[in-house]
Amino acid sequence: MNIPTTLPKSEIPRFLQRQVNMSRYMILGTVIITLVNYILLFTRADFYITYSAAVPYYLAWLGLGMDNNFAPVWNVAGTYAFTGLVMGLVILIGYMLLWWFAKKDILWVKVAMGLLIVDTLALLFFAFAVLDNPITRIWELVIHVAVIWEMKKGISAYNQLHTMQTETPAQETSSAENS
Repeated sequence: MNIPTTLPKSEIPRFLQRQVNMSRYMILGTVIITLVNYILLFTRADFYITYSAAVPYYLAWLGLGMDNNFAPVWNVAGTYAFTGLVMGLVILIGYMLLWWFAKKDILWVKVAMGLLIVDTLALLFFAFAVLDNPITRIWELVIHVAVIWEMKKGISAYNQLHTMQTETPAQETSSAENS
């Protein structure tokens, strides 16, 4: 983790804590954007936000496609679509729980990051196995990698913050003994 050299020492813990918080909010942002994409999908809006959790979104997308026999126009949201939606919502609830638990323990950010790595691999599989033109998902893949990178930076910041907090009392004790 690169701490800006122009940052005063007193501001470093706050800077690191912001990075940790950002890693948590990457989880929440993923859930919110996926929910917005669900709304856009089921209202037949001709718009898609380029980033979302791939597995939950594409479960509903595939269900909607199967309900409509992958015809050019998807007007029917039936059993397959709602099954995919429910399965996706269960995954999103899991992400929300990870976001909630990550408030107390960085381990849950690591778990969420692992799930997003699996989600990225699923996106790659989907792009090459299902889509005619996998290049259409390149930007989504780039954003997935950026989110994972930010989460990694947050974990690194947590480790640095934790190291700073454990070193500071030891340094103060040794300097007090020398006085």
